[in-house]
Amino acid sequence: MLGDRIKKARKIKKLTQKQLAELIGAKHSSVSDWENNLHRPDINTIPKICEALNVKGSWLLEEEETHKNGFDIGDYLTANVYDLPEEARKEIDNFIEFIKLKYKKD
Repeated sequence: MLGDRIKKARKIKKLTQKQLAELIGAKHSSVSDWENNLHRPDINTIPKICEALNVKGSWLLEEEETHKNGFDIGDYLTANVYDLPEEARKEIDNFIEFIKLKYKKD
């Protein structure tokens, strides 16, 4: 769920709910409500959350998709890619674009 992903990404970034709230201009109680799946952030707040947590909106908003063995690729990438320095993330993004072009179906 959305709240679970916000919480997971926030913890990876080592932010408190209060710190996240300050970064995005929200109330601490709002972040708590989102993480507990009591409410959802409004559409204008989603990009702010993504920027503060260095996650893509598609990851934050997508439904849970796990593989047969229970491995969630989104969680893996969030934990292992978005915690890297900005320069390393850019290199990974460039590599992904290279692979997309290489295997592009004509």
